[in-house]
Parts: sequence; structure tokens; C-alpha cells
Amino acid sequence: MASSDNCLRLYNDNPEAKISFTSWMFFSLPNAIICLITGWLWLQLFFFGVKKFFSCFGRGNTVATKRDIKVVHDVISRQYRELGPMSFAEKVVLFNFIFLVALWLFRSPNFIPGWADLFPEGYATDGTAAIFVATLLFVWPSERPNFLCLASPSDTSKPGPKATVITWSTIHEKLPWSVVFLMGGGYALADGVTKSGLSNDIADLLIGLQALPSWLLIGLICLMVAALTEFASNTATATIMIPILAQMAETLCIHPYYLMYPATIASSFAFMLPVATPPNAIVFSYNLVKISDMAKVGVVMNLLCVIIVTVFVNTYGYYVFGWSEFPEWGVTNPSNHSCFEATKNDTSRLL
Repeated sequence: MASSDNCLRLYNDNPEAKISFTSWMFFSLPNAIICLITGWLWLQLFFFGVKKFFSCFGRGNTVATKRDIKVVHDVISRQYRELGPMSFAEKVVLFNFIFLVALWLFRSPNFIPGWADLFPEGYATDGTAAIFVATLLFVWPSERPNFLCLASPSDTSKPGPKATVITWSTIHEKLPWSVVFLMGGGYALADGVTKSGLSNDIADLLIGLQALPSWLLIGLICLMVAALTEFASNTATATIMIPILAQMAETLCIHPYYLMYPATIASSFAFMLPVATPPNAIVFSYNLVKISDMAKVGVVMNLLCVIIVTVFVNTYGYYVFGWSEFPEWGVTNPSNHSCFEATKNDTSRLL
């Protein structure tokens, strides 16, 4: 959503420049699956070694291996039983989450009319769906209602209103407001990068990269973003880089999304340091993993994922999404028509 909002602001709310949840998932989901499988294979090889890794696929597992498998199975089974059955509140949250994903998918799916078409252009966004579902959680009861046919036979309590799933006191005490300020600050910083002309200056400094093949250019951008996101949040990294890449794409006459999509995905490649992302900090807090182990595993993960994204963009993304031509909406400076004077469909940069 952050990337979509940034793109719309950069290109003056041009509907042709919008990124729908469906189109983004259509591009990023296959890439994420490949990165996930690759990451699993790398972790297996790093921690278990080549010999033990391939022995898992053999027929003759040792007694020790079978015992280890049974221990892991017993631990997972015990923890699963301790969870108990799903509560009514958990079922409500799951239903609303599925409902939210459905609203995102069918807002503007492009292949069929979406529910956003019922409203004026630009009136309904992905943020609209998120706020709507969040508001519903202030209405849904946290326990099964005990009136009419909704009442449980075992519920003998007096009929009356139940507490809602979310209350304002819960929001006030537990909502990570720092994330809200972080995202708001990221938007302000990205707007400042554009309005101050810093994005133009940085793009001019990077003009020398036009001599590089596009696949190498994408790889260098992803490496730079992945290194930056190890020390800054992925939201801040993406919001800062998007306007710079937009100006760079216009300068080099490259489709903006050809640079923005891989850079946005690379802003989530925070695998090396505990401070890179909250999940890393949670794992590190158990004192079972050293920083050196995270760094050694993470640097290879970064390189592998950057290679996957680079290949993915130059094959699947380039030909399926039509990123071979510089679009008319990509011109932020009306006086700049140099991209249309050159050949539009220049595929030589990919060779």
C-alpha cells in the first residue's frame, strides 16, 4: 500500500500508474515462494551440512535421525495441543482477515470490475478496506452472543451485550504508535526528497549507470537497497528510494516499475542483523543465535534473493507486465520528451 500511494503521488494520481493489490501479488507471490524455498535449502545446508542434508532424502535413516524426528514431532504436537480449540474471538479475527484480503484482491482486479468501481475514481483505496475492517472489529463481539438462536445451549448467563474484539483502551495501550509515526515520517521524508530536488540530484549522479546492462543495473539497485534496509526499516527505505528511482527511470528512459518493483521487494531482505527488522530482534532475544551466525547466513540469503529478483524481473516481470516501453505517465516533467524521441521498444539493454 505504501508503494502504491507513493506512486500515485509521484504521478499526479494518474489511474494508469496505480498498483492494485492483485497485480502486486501476481508479481511478488511467485518470487516470494522461490525465495522461501531457496532460503530453506540454504539454512538446511548451513546448519546440517551437505552430507546430513542429503541423507534425509535417503532410505536408510539412522536410529539417531529417527529419534530426532520423533522428538521434534512430539514437541510440535504437544505445543499444538496446548493451544486448545479456537476461541470465538480468534474465529472472528480470522474471518475479518480473510474478508480484508478479499477486499484487497477484488478492489480493482483489472480482469473483472472491482467493488471500487461503485465509487468515484480514487475514492476507495487499499487503505479504505483496511480502515473499514479495523472498524468492524470495534463492533464484533469477543464472545458468542447469548440471545435468540445464537445462544449456546451451555450458556446460562443473562442475555446482554458482549465486549467487542477491540476496544479503544486496547488500542490506546497496545497499538505500536511508533509504527504509525514511522510510516508517516517515511511519507514526509519521501515527499521532502522529491520537493527539495534531492531525488533529481541523486538521479543525475547515477546517470553513469546507463552504460550498464539492465540486469546488472537491477542487481546493483537491489544490493544497495538490501544493504540500506539492514539499518533502516523497510518502509522508510522503500519510501525514500521510490522517488529517487522514479527520477532515475525517467532520466534513463526505463519503465519506472522495472526499477521500483525489485527495489521495493529488496527492502524486505533484512536477514543479517537483529536491528534490521522486528522478527530478527525477536529471534535474537532468545539468546540461541549469535550475531555472527545471523550475519553469515544473512549475507548469503541477501545475495541469493537479489539474484532471484533480478532474474525474475528480467524474465517474468519484463515480458508479462510489458516493462519494455517507457510509459507516457512516467514523465513527471512536462518539458521532458526525450524518452519518446528515442526508440520506445529498446530491448538491447537487456542483452
